[in-house]
Amino acid sequence: MLENLIRKLSAGLIILTTTLYSGKALADDIFKAVKGPTFFQLDEKLFYSKNKNGIRAITNSLVLKYWDGHKFGKWIFVDLPYKYASSPKDSENGVGDITLGLGPRGKIKIGRIGYMHYLSHLALTLPTGNSEGDITLGNGRYDIKSNLMMTYLEPGEKWEIDASLEYRLTGKNNKDFNPPNEMYVGLVGGHEIIGKMRLAGGAIDVIRGNKHLLNSRIVGRYTYSKDWHIEFVGEVGKEDKAGFQLRHNF
Repeated sequence: MLENLIRKLSAGLIILTTTLYSGKALADDIFKAVKGPTFFQLDEKLFYSKNKNGIRAITNSLVLKYWDGHKFGKWIFVDLPYKYASSPKDSENGVGDITLGLGPRGKIKIGRIGYMHYLSHLALTLPTGNSEGDITLGNGRYDIKSNLMMTYLEPGEKWEIDASLEYRLTGKNNKDFNPPNEMYVGLVGGHEIIGKMRLAGGAIDVIRGNKHLLNSRIVGRYTYSKDWHIEFVGEVGKEDKAGFQLRHNF
Protein backbone atom coordinates (compact mmCIF):
# COMPACT_ATOMS: atom_id res chain seq x y z
CA MET A 1 0.00 0.00 0.00
CA LEU A 2 2.80 2.42 0.92
CA GLU A 3 4.70 1.56 -2.26
CA ASN A 4 1.62 2.30 -4.42
CA LEU A 5 1.07 5.61 -2.64
CA ILE A 6 4.68 6.65 -3.16
CA ARG A 7 4.52 5.74 -6.85
CA LYS A 8 1.35 7.77 -7.38
CA LEU A 9 2.76 10.79 -5.54
CA SER A 10 6.03 10.56 -7.45
CA ALA A 11 4.28 10.40 -10.81
CA GLY A 12 2.12 13.41 -10.02
CA LEU A 13 4.98 15.45 -8.63
CA ILE A 14 7.23 14.75 -11.62
CA ILE A 15 4.58 16.45 -13.75
CA LEU A 16 4.16 19.23 -11.20
CA THR A 17 7.86 20.04 -10.93
CA THR A 18 8.84 20.00 -14.60
CA THR A 19 8.84 23.81 -14.59
CA LEU A 20 10.97 24.06 -11.42
CA TYR A 21 14.70 23.89 -10.86
CA SER A 22 16.40 21.99 -8.07
CA GLY A 23 19.69 20.37 -7.13
CA LYS A 24 21.03 18.14 -4.43
CA ALA A 25 18.74 17.31 -1.55
CA LEU A 26 21.43 18.20 0.96
CA ALA A 27 19.79 21.18 2.44
CA ASP A 28 18.47 21.88 5.91
CA ASP A 29 14.84 21.38 6.77
CA ILE A 30 12.45 21.64 9.70
CA PHE A 31 13.26 19.52 12.81
CA LYS A 32 16.51 18.57 11.05
CA ALA A 33 18.05 16.63 13.95
CA VAL A 34 14.94 15.55 15.89
CA LYS A 35 14.29 11.81 16.17
CA GLY A 36 10.90 10.64 14.94
CA PRO A 37 8.37 9.06 17.32
CA THR A 38 9.13 5.51 16.10
CA PHE A 39 12.26 3.46 15.39
CA PHE A 40 11.96 3.66 11.59
CA GLN A 41 11.35 6.52 9.17
CA LEU A 42 11.04 6.43 5.38
CA ASP A 43 11.69 9.55 3.29
CA GLU A 44 10.47 9.98 -0.27
CA LYS A 45 12.34 12.91 -1.87
CA LEU A 46 11.72 14.27 -5.33
CA PHE A 47 13.92 17.00 -6.85
CA TYR A 48 14.27 18.52 -10.32
CA SER A 49 17.39 20.26 -11.68
CA LYS A 50 18.86 21.88 -14.76
CA ASN A 51 22.56 22.68 -15.10
CA LYS A 52 24.40 25.20 -17.29
CA ASN A 53 24.94 22.55 -19.99
CA GLY A 54 21.19 22.15 -20.48
CA ILE A 55 21.01 18.72 -18.81
CA ARG A 56 17.78 18.24 -16.86
CA ALA A 57 17.48 15.67 -14.08
CA ILE A 58 14.78 14.30 -11.80
CA THR A 59 16.11 12.54 -8.70
CA ASN A 60 13.70 10.38 -6.74
CA SER A 61 15.33 9.18 -3.49
CA LEU A 62 14.10 6.71 -0.90
CA VAL A 63 15.88 7.16 2.43
CA LEU A 64 15.32 4.52 5.13
CA LYS A 65 16.36 5.48 8.69
CA TYR A 66 16.59 3.57 11.95
CA TRP A 67 17.15 5.40 15.24
CA ASP A 68 16.84 4.55 18.91
CA GLY A 69 17.47 5.95 22.40
CA HIS A 70 15.91 8.91 24.19
CA LYS A 71 18.62 11.29 25.41
CA PHE A 72 21.28 9.32 23.56
CA GLY A 73 21.22 6.66 20.86
CA LYS A 74 22.33 5.76 17.37
CA TRP A 75 20.94 6.13 13.88
CA ILE A 76 21.57 4.31 10.61
CA PHE A 77 20.39 5.23 7.12
CA VAL A 78 20.53 4.14 3.49
CA ASP A 79 19.83 6.55 0.61
CA LEU A 80 18.62 4.87 -2.62
CA PRO A 81 18.37 7.37 -5.50
CA TYR A 82 16.77 6.78 -8.89
CA LYS A 83 17.50 9.35 -11.59
CA TYR A 84 16.18 10.42 -14.96
CA ALA A 85 18.43 12.79 -16.94
CA SER A 86 18.05 14.28 -20.41
CA SER A 87 19.78 16.67 -22.78
CA PRO A 88 18.70 18.00 -26.19
CA LYS A 89 20.45 14.99 -27.76
CA ASP A 90 20.07 12.06 -25.36
CA SER A 91 18.51 10.74 -22.14
CA GLU A 92 19.39 8.22 -19.42
CA ASN A 93 17.68 6.75 -16.38
CA GLY A 94 18.57 4.30 -13.62
CA VAL A 95 19.91 3.92 -10.10
CA GLY A 96 22.20 6.71 -8.86
CA ASP A 97 24.98 6.56 -6.27
CA ILE A 98 23.80 4.79 -3.09
CA THR A 99 24.87 6.21 0.31
CA LEU A 100 25.16 4.29 3.61
CA GLY A 101 25.70 6.04 6.94
CA LEU A 102 25.63 5.65 10.72
CA GLY A 103 26.42 7.63 13.84
CA PRO A 104 25.30 8.87 17.27
CA ARG A 105 22.24 11.00 18.02
CA GLY A 106 20.84 12.58 21.14
CA LYS A 107 19.10 15.40 23.00
CA ILE A 108 20.68 17.84 25.46
CA LYS A 109 18.68 20.03 27.86
CA ILE A 110 19.85 23.66 27.94
CA GLY A 111 18.71 24.97 31.31
CA ARG A 112 15.23 26.44 31.01
CA ILE A 113 15.56 27.65 27.43
CA GLY A 114 14.88 24.37 25.63
CA TYR A 115 16.60 21.36 24.08
CA MET A 116 19.38 20.86 21.55
CA HIS A 117 18.92 17.77 19.37
CA TYR A 118 21.86 16.46 17.35
CA LEU A 119 22.60 13.85 14.70
CA SER A 120 26.09 13.01 13.55
CA HIS A 121 27.30 10.40 11.10
CA LEU A 122 29.96 9.04 8.81
CA ALA A 123 28.71 7.95 5.40
CA LEU A 124 30.06 6.18 2.33
CA THR A 125 28.74 6.95 -1.15
CA LEU A 126 29.12 4.05 -3.58
CA PRO A 127 29.67 4.40 -7.36
CA THR A 128 26.50 2.48 -8.26
CA GLY A 129 25.20 4.98 -10.82
CA ASN A 130 26.24 4.83 -14.48
CA SER A 131 29.10 7.33 -14.91
CA GLU A 132 29.88 6.67 -18.59
CA GLY A 133 28.77 8.69 -21.60
CA ASP A 134 27.65 12.30 -22.02
CA ILE A 135 24.83 11.96 -19.46
CA THR A 136 25.83 10.39 -16.15
CA LEU A 137 23.74 9.13 -13.22
CA GLY A 138 26.65 8.87 -10.78
CA ASN A 139 30.09 10.27 -9.97
CA GLY A 140 32.01 7.05 -10.64
CA ARG A 141 33.89 7.26 -7.33
CA TYR A 142 33.78 6.47 -3.60
CA ASP A 143 33.10 9.50 -1.35
CA ILE A 144 33.29 9.68 2.45
CA LYS A 145 31.13 12.21 4.31
CA SER A 146 31.16 13.42 7.91
CA ASN A 147 28.14 15.38 9.06
CA LEU A 148 26.79 17.16 12.14
CA MET A 149 23.15 18.32 12.28
CA MET A 150 21.56 20.24 15.14
CA THR A 151 18.07 21.49 16.01
CA TYR A 152 17.34 23.86 18.88
CA LEU A 153 13.73 23.84 20.15
CA GLU A 154 12.43 26.24 22.79
CA PRO A 155 10.33 24.65 25.59
CA GLY A 156 6.99 25.15 23.82
CA GLU A 157 8.50 23.81 20.54
CA LYS A 158 7.03 26.76 18.63
CA TRP A 159 10.41 28.23 17.59
CA GLU A 160 13.36 26.31 16.19
CA ILE A 161 16.83 26.78 14.72
CA ASP A 162 18.29 24.08 12.42
CA ALA A 163 21.94 23.87 11.36
CA SER A 164 24.17 21.49 9.37
CA LEU A 165 27.87 21.15 8.72
CA GLU A 166 29.11 18.49 6.30
CA TYR A 167 32.51 17.70 4.82
CA ARG A 168 32.87 15.37 1.83
CA LEU A 169 36.15 13.66 0.96
CA THR A 170 35.99 12.95 -2.75
CA GLY A 171 37.80 10.00 -4.29
CA LYS A 172 39.21 9.46 -7.75
CA ASN A 173 36.61 8.68 -10.37
CA ASN A 174 36.81 6.11 -13.15
CA LYS A 175 38.66 8.68 -15.31
CA ASP A 176 41.42 8.99 -12.66
CA PHE A 177 40.28 12.52 -11.74
CA ASN A 178 39.93 13.59 -8.12
CA PRO A 179 37.67 16.68 -7.82
CA PRO A 180 38.00 19.13 -4.89
CA ASN A 181 36.60 18.13 -1.53
CA GLU A 182 33.30 19.78 -0.58
CA MET A 183 31.96 21.53 2.50
CA TYR A 184 28.28 22.21 3.12
CA VAL A 185 26.95 24.74 5.65
CA GLY A 186 23.25 25.39 6.30
CA LEU A 187 21.20 27.43 8.76
CA VAL A 188 17.42 27.92 8.91
CA GLY A 189 15.03 29.23 11.55
CA GLY A 190 11.30 28.55 11.78
CA HIS A 191 8.08 28.77 13.73
CA GLU A 192 4.72 27.06 13.94
CA ILE A 193 2.26 29.23 12.02
CA ILE A 194 -1.15 27.57 12.33
CA GLY A 195 -1.99 24.22 13.85
CA LYS A 196 0.05 21.52 12.15
CA MET A 197 1.90 23.85 9.76
CA ARG A 198 5.44 25.20 10.19
CA LEU A 199 7.51 27.60 8.11
CA ALA A 200 11.28 28.09 8.12
CA GLY A 201 13.80 30.13 6.15
CA GLY A 202 17.54 30.70 5.99
CA ALA A 203 20.56 30.08 3.76
CA ILE A 204 22.89 27.29 2.62
CA ASP A 205 26.35 27.33 1.09
CA VAL A 206 28.23 24.59 -0.78
CA ILE A 207 31.99 25.23 -0.98
CA ARG A 208 34.15 23.47 -3.57
CA GLY A 209 37.74 24.72 -3.53
CA ASN A 210 37.42 28.52 -3.80
CA LYS A 211 33.91 28.39 -5.29
CA HIS A 212 30.71 29.05 -3.32
CA LEU A 213 27.14 28.11 -4.16
CA LEU A 214 25.12 30.32 -1.80
CA ASN A 215 21.32 30.11 -1.85
CA SER A 216 18.51 31.43 0.32
CA ARG A 217 16.08 28.71 1.39
CA ILE A 218 12.47 28.33 2.50
CA VAL A 219 10.76 25.20 3.88
CA GLY A 220 7.10 24.54 4.64
CA ARG A 221 5.89 21.50 6.58
CA TYR A 222 2.44 20.06 7.23
CA THR A 223 2.23 17.31 9.86
CA TYR A 224 -0.80 15.18 9.07
CA SER A 225 -0.25 12.86 12.06
CA LYS A 226 2.61 11.43 14.11
CA ASP A 227 3.08 8.91 11.28
CA TRP A 228 3.03 11.24 8.24
CA HIS A 229 4.27 14.67 7.26
CA ILE A 230 4.99 16.50 4.02
CA GLU A 231 7.48 19.25 3.15
CA PHE A 232 7.92 21.63 0.22
CA VAL A 233 11.35 23.19 -0.30
CA GLY A 234 12.48 26.14 -2.41
CA GLU A 235 15.81 27.91 -2.97
CA VAL A 236 16.81 31.09 -4.79
CA GLY A 237 20.37 32.15 -5.61
CA LYS A 238 23.05 30.91 -7.97
CA GLU A 239 20.76 27.93 -8.63
CA ASP A 240 16.98 28.11 -8.32
CA LYS A 241 15.63 24.90 -6.80
CA ALA A 242 12.43 23.24 -5.68
CA GLY A 243 11.60 19.91 -4.15
CA PHE A 244 9.12 17.76 -2.27
CA GLN A 245 9.59 15.41 0.68
CA LEU A 246 7.15 12.91 2.15
CA ARG A 247 8.04 11.18 5.45
CA HIS A 248 6.46 8.19 7.12
CA ASN A 249 7.21 6.99 10.67
CA PHE A 250 6.55 3.30 11.22
